[in-house]
Amino acid sequence: MPILETDVYVSSAPRLFQRFVTVIEDGHWLRRVKLLKDHSKRNDFLRAHHASENAIAFQLNACSELSKKYGHLRPEDVEQHGLMPALGFMTQVLSLQDGLPAPQRKALIGRVRGTLSNPEDMRAFQLEMMVATHFGLRGNRVRWPELEPDHPTVRGATFDLLIEDIGESGLEVECKAVSHDKGRTIHRAGALTFYEELRRELAPLSGEIRTGLVVIVTVPDALPAARDGQRELASRVHSQVIAGSSATFDDGVQVRIEPFDMARLRDVEIRPDTPAARAVVDSVTGTRNRGALVMGRRNVGAILVVVQSTKDDSLMSAVFDTARVAARRQLTAQRPGIVLLGFNGIEADQLASIAQQDSDPSQPPTAARVAVSEFLGSSGRAHVVGVGFLSRNELTRRADGQMDHGGLSYYFHNEPSPFWRPDFRGMFGVLDRPA
Repeated sequence: MPILETDVYVSSAPRLFQRFVTVIEDGHWLRRVKLLKDHSKRNDFLRAHHASENAIAFQLNACSELSKKYGHLRPEDVEQHGLMPALGFMTQVLSLQDGLPAPQRKALIGRVRGTLSNPEDMRAFQLEMMVATHFGLRGNRVRWPELEPDHPTVRGATFDLLIEDIGESGLEVECKAVSHDKGRTIHRAGALTFYEELRRELAPLSGEIRTGLVVIVTVPDALPAARDGQRELASRVHSQVIAGSSATFDDGVQVRIEPFDMARLRDVEIRPDTPAARAVVDSVTGTRNRGALVMGRRNVGAILVVVQSTKDDSLMSAVFDTARVAARRQLTAQRPGIVLLGFNGIEADQLASIAQQDSDPSQPPTAARVAVSEFLGSSGRAHVVGVGFLSRNELTRRADGQMDHGGLSYYFHNEPSPFWRPDFRGMFGVLDRPA
């Protein structure tokens, strides 16, 4: 059984990094990071997006640069440069491969190399490790069908994990990573390319504005793919901002302009992707977790720009289309199973806010709760004993000085299932409730 290490020691950084380079080979992240830096050379927003989407590759690249500079990766540089997630990744990958026979070790190394050039694959792999870590810390026995294809308990299985000592015959776990772009017509990378064009147009205004201004750009479908089309759209937005009026154009593009009270941005750093700025953007614009262009001067004046499509975003619909396939094809229906959905674009506090709304009988149920109820209440799902939403991981310091790297879970258990057992309750802590 592969053993996943859950404790990470900064003091082991020099040895761990050198061993990781030997096993995985540093060319796999060095080439990836160079490609992305070259691709975003003229776009600060896109560069930040690439660094976020490929965080482990960029952190490993930083480890390589520091190792080259000092002769090894110094422990003091790990925390100073924010490299704890990479150190944790290295620790867990190496601990997994240490417990595998040669064929499975080779397959794992191949998968890890692939994740370094594919953010979707990295999210999926990290989600599996996060869930395995959660159950491991609870003291459960975790089997990995992908890494133990010949073990009789999981031979031929297509689900991600088996928790052997929960329930009468174990609990099957299928993990699905959900990106920012799931179910969205306008993908984040495309929006950021447009925002760079728009920033050039609005830069002179942003340094002079002394009030709050919201600009919501609605396109009938997707953003123009060609740069000339994006420039033309940015020019139109600029003209409406100068005029101070909203407009609807013959091609269906709408530009809505409204003032807002700058007090709502008081002491908030004027950057688009900080949680504090995004919360204000969501509140002011009436949108949710879309990202925005934020320009201006702190506590003086700001322009908030959000781009959206008239085609309805269908995040929950797209997510539960995936969950339905997982329940039908990955879970066997011979044992109880759960589906865990990891949301890369949702922080722990946002997930807590969703759960809080569902706990308030005076408020309508959230889209998450409605989608779960419909999913679990449909035919063919009797074997699914729970569905969980997981926020993205965050690094936090505990009172004892140690660091935790984890997120928040909002979990619904399905007690009417004939596969239900009492020990399925409470697996994910306080935000664990009946569907």
